[in-house]
Amino acid sequence: MLEEALEQIGILTTLCLTILPLGAASDELRRRAEQDDLVMLALDSTFWTWTQKDGVHFFNPKVAENLKHPILLFQAHVSAGNMPVPAKNSQHPGYTSHWTATNLGLQGEPLEITGILQGRAEISRRQAAETRAEIANLEIQALRSHLNPHLIFNCLTGLRGMIKTNPDMARDFTGRLASFLRAVVDSQTSTMITLKHELDICDGYIHLEFYRGKKIHFTHRAQPLESSTFLPPLSLVTLIENAVKHGTLDPFGKMTIELQSRSNKDGSIDILVRNPGKIRDNGKGCTPGGLSLLRHQLKVLHQANSYVEIHQLSGEIVEARIHLETVKPA
Repeated sequence: MLEEALEQIGILTTLCLTILPLGAASDELRRRAEQDDLVMLALDSTFWTWTQKDGVHFFNPKVAENLKHPILLFQAHVSAGNMPVPAKNSQHPGYTSHWTATNLGLQGEPLEITGILQGRAEISRRQAAETRAEIANLEIQALRSHLNPHLIFNCLTGLRGMIKTNPDMARDFTGRLASFLRAVVDSQTSTMITLKHELDICDGYIHLEFYRGKKIHFTHRAQPLESSTFLPPLSLVTLIENAVKHGTLDPFGKMTIELQSRSNKDGSIDILVRNPGKIRDNGKGCTPGGLSLLRHQLKVLHQANSYVEIHQLSGEIVEARIHLETVKPA
């Protein structure tokens, strides 16, 4: 009797040690599955399976109800891939189906496929957030490049000399510097500013260089399009700075910079900056930092076909051109 009782106790103990962990594991798997369902529901997405015998099964019926019929989720001759899936509602951005064949027949035909239907609304929000972050980073880089310590240090050094030799000029220079710095900072409140606003900033920069001893002759004929043309802040200042830094002076020590803006037949805008000089090859196959930043700004903030280029004209003239597709401020 005692031996039978001990044997029964051993069997019950073995069952408890085996069944209870399996039950706990089952509960954990069920809990995780419920969490996955909630996540997929919040993301407007769903897991799905397809078998040759039973067809398609969606784990999230709400997503299934929103699909436009007939539903095409995969390509039979491709073992894995992704493809767009339209929604029933035309205002909905649709879905992307990601699939992989988990069971193939003797001839390589799919017998079972597992996939995820991912809502594009969440993808669009993420892409928009990434774009906003990139724009903010570009704005910070542009602001830093034009408020660099060298510019401020050189201006303050020049101001110190003016205070001793020409107090009236020093007062005027201080006002010009304050106006320029304010214009640069204020330009960053928008992702796009008018060409007219940008030209005002350029004018401030040229006056600062004049006070610092640079003889710059800047020619520009105002055009009506300047109040309706938008471009990334500090675009032209970058080209003007580049011309002042690398351009060639005439025998009298003067630098001539010409700016021209024109409207093309297709509605695009060209802004041209010309100055005497030659394009320098630094041997590294790269462009100056300011121009690289400007190219990136045009790519992110403007239309895809907008760009900036620099080329050598006949003789000793360098031309920088910003080509803008028509765009409105964000």
